[in-house]
Amino acid sequence: MRSKGGPSSLSGRLALRLVRARALEPFALRALLKATHLLGLAFGARLAEMRAAGIPTVVLQSKALENGLHVAAFVEVSEILASR
Repeated sequence: MRSKGGPSSLSGRLALRLVRARALEPFALRALLKATHLLGLAFGARLAEMRAAGIPTVVLQSKALENGLHVAAFVEVSEILASR
């Protein structure tokens, strides 16, 4: 957890550092954001496949992974709100 209220994810910190240093062109930033979005979609599709398998241990594993993502998102939101 970061104490300064910045992004907690590695990709978020990297993108912020590149933008602040003006080392990232707007086109490259859009590509980075699009790639992150597509990765999230792929991960969600994989979770859906795991749940559709019907194997109890795989379904529980997919739920645990999803809960981990929710926790990470809530931590990031709380850090953003705390920095305001």
